[in-house]
Amino acid sequence: MMSKNILLICYSFPPHPGIGGRRWAKFSKYLSYKDFKITVFNAENISHIKSLWNRDIIENRNIMVNSFKFQFQNILFSPKHVIQKIFRKILIKSLKLVKYTPDIITSFPNPKFWKAIENTIKADQIDLVIVSGDPYLFYYAAKLKQKLNYNLVLDYRDLWNDHSFYRSFVTFSKPQKLFFEYAENFAVNNCSTILCVDDHLKKTIKNRLKNDCVNIITLHNGFDKDDFKNLVLKDLNLTGKLNLFFAGTISSDLNNQLFHFIQSFEELKNKLPQVYHKFQINISGTIDHYLIEEINNLKLENLFVDADIKSNEEYYYQLNEAQIGLTILSDEYKNSFITKFSDYLYLNKYTVSIGESGDFSDFLKENKIGTNFTVSDNYLFFKNLLDEMISFNSSFIDLKQQFDIVNLTKKLQYEIS
Repeated sequence: MMSKNILLICYSFPPHPGIGGRRWAKFSKYLSYKDFKITVFNAENISHIKSLWNRDIIENRNIMVNSFKFQFQNILFSPKHVIQKIFRKILIKSLKLVKYTPDIITSFPNPKFWKAIENTIKADQIDLVIVSGDPYLFYYAAKLKQKLNYNLVLDYRDLWNDHSFYRSFVTFSKPQKLFFEYAENFAVNNCSTILCVDDHLKKTIKNRLKNDCVNIITLHNGFDKDDFKNLVLKDLNLTGKLNLFFAGTISSDLNNQLFHFIQSFEELKNKLPQVYHKFQINISGTIDHYLIEEINNLKLENLFVDADIKSNEEYYYQLNEAQIGLTILSDEYKNSFITKFSDYLYLNKYTVSIGESGDFSDFLKENKIGTNFTVSDNYLFFKNLLDEMISFNSSFIDLKQQFDIVNLTKKLQYEIS
């Protein structure tokens, strides 16, 4: 019989804020209902922002959170005065000579963090460790596995060395890049199981595997019905303006895609004003300020964009009022089923994916629950979208079963047993 003690390592697990904590806040919550005890090690929250998923884990006696300050966390992320800011500049420059990178602070040895994990594994006789995060967390956990010999599960939410972001937007020195690559390859070949959020990520990581004994599976993100218990699901209303809604984080590498979409909306206003006035677009969240300024300079009265961070309640209420949910995917993630999609699915929203065609857009089209806007599309996209909405049938119970977090947790439980 398997042990029901799990040690989970997740940098952004609540109360630390960030979307990275959502997946395992949800899995931990539903595992705890099955009498699993989850001991979590995460990063201390040094910001004023609260996790949107605190309520999933607080007052849960089966989930114990241990928060640590990571090395240089304060200096790198929130220097308070001139001396700290000067030290930060010196530190970043000096680190170019070694393998540790200031861009991902889990790369540092963080001895207090890892010693506490080692002591807990020994004291509680834990034989299952799950790590959700980056290659450095994977690597240090795999090194510790050689010493303590536990079952190690790596949870991939993102691409790392295989993502163009780390070639275009992060400047690694040669030692830093070599360590980044080595850490990932070492970890994936010295674990028991790898979980991936989508099939494309699974295929990519599989190319790094030399160890045939490693089990690698896909475990999607999913919706949690508890998040919507205060909502009355809306029927599709096509009598007024169609509201296209997005709230969340837009990374810098997605700016051009989003701006092309907005420019096409501007073109729609100029060429087909009667269609333009049938739409309204609402975008908010963590967005580069210069992009907000560029969009607002277009002076589109049917488009609203701001840097407002919504509470869960605000997000779900406004999404429920909309007819269409937006996703914005980079080329690397055109095959990914991101968390927002499962929210749209549960709330019966049509999905518009902004980005290149891939597994995700194919899934939307095959199931007639969404469509795709690519770089080759223009203002006529919105005219076609009107026609698609008229024939949209939001009754897709079977699809919902695939993305229900309760069912996904059952699959997880089977894979780790």
